[in-house]
Amino acid sequence: ARGRPLAECPSSDDGVSSIEGLTLPAVVLLGALGAAMPLTDALAAACGAARVTRRSERVEAHVEPLQRTLGAIFEGRSAADAAQATAVRDFGARIDVTQPDPVAPSDVAVGWQSTLLLAAKHGDDFTRCLLANANSGGDNVHRLVLGALVGADCGASRIPSELKRGLAHAEAIEREIGAFVASRVKRSRDKAGGAEAL
Repeated sequence: ARGRPLAECPSSDDGVSSIEGLTLPAVVLLGALGAAMPLTDALAAACGAARVTRRSERVEAHVEPLQRTLGAIFEGRSAADAAQATAVRDFGARIDVTQPDPVAPSDVAVGWQSTLLLAAKHGDDFTRCLLANANSGGDNVHRLVLGALVGADCGASRIPSELKRGLAHAEAIEREIGAFVASRVKRSRDKAGGAEAL
């Protein structure tokens, strides 16, 4: 990508429509919603974050349901209830939580459905939810999107310390995430206000 404009760097082949594409949007949405950014601006910032690494209409189509689900959690619904509401709206039915935990696939559409199932089934217990996800196998990135939903529900202070203790470079990771979220939020606000983008 050396010498190429940043907008020309993301991949745009068929292999980029994976659940991984929701990773940066999830982080940006957490920051934007936490800062009480208007939903339309939060969605724009999250879609812009998705375009940092890929050009995929399939991935971007899943940013809005992710934003809606996180938004419901920020408004006080549990992760399980928010996942069920998203399933009803997007798929026309509640999630059957008696089905086995799914192996998390890479494909964004199927991965999103797996994320909703795990949130609906185990979202009332952060540790149990993440353990069920890890034990079911599949795509590792899927865990970040699920963690965003369940973590937003329980809040950082209620995530068990044994899951955070010993995380290598935790402070540096926190600073980097904060800087990334701030840059996407600022970029979105600049565009909304008519200012020139970064």
